[in-house]
Amino acid sequence: MLDRNEETCWQYNQDYTSDGYKTYIVLTLSRAAKVQTLLVKNGFWKINSGIDQYWRNNRVKAAVISFQYEGDAGFTDAVTYTFADVKQIAEVDLGGREDVVAVRFAIESVYRGERFDEVAITYMELVGYPSGY
Repeated sequence: MLDRNEETCWQYNQDYTSDGYKTYIVLTLSRAAKVQTLLVKNGFWKINSGIDQYWRNNRVKAAVISFQYEGDAGFTDAVTYTFADVKQIAEVDLGGREDVVAVRFAIESVYRGERFDEVAITYMELVGYPSGY
């Protein structure tokens, strides 16, 4: 998911329960930063033998994105983002939050794939600046 390679992706298979998916990804920064945008290639972007894997795998429909700030133990300031079900890079505006040391991306719901039950994300990148910049 972090390798910028459309031939690979992060996948996770978890059944939906009445409490949601309970699946999340934590992006931990090497130092505190001001986070502006989260870039996401939702789904699996690989073309395998002429077949686009995007439609065959589950894709994230809605996610709750929360932030851990320098000196804090938990994640706060959650925002919900709903992805369009299209094969394009989503640019999630994070509002320029200062002093962020980690971002949690929790999957709330998915678009169902035609064949596979795993939810897939091909690529994810945080865009921002060192704190105080």
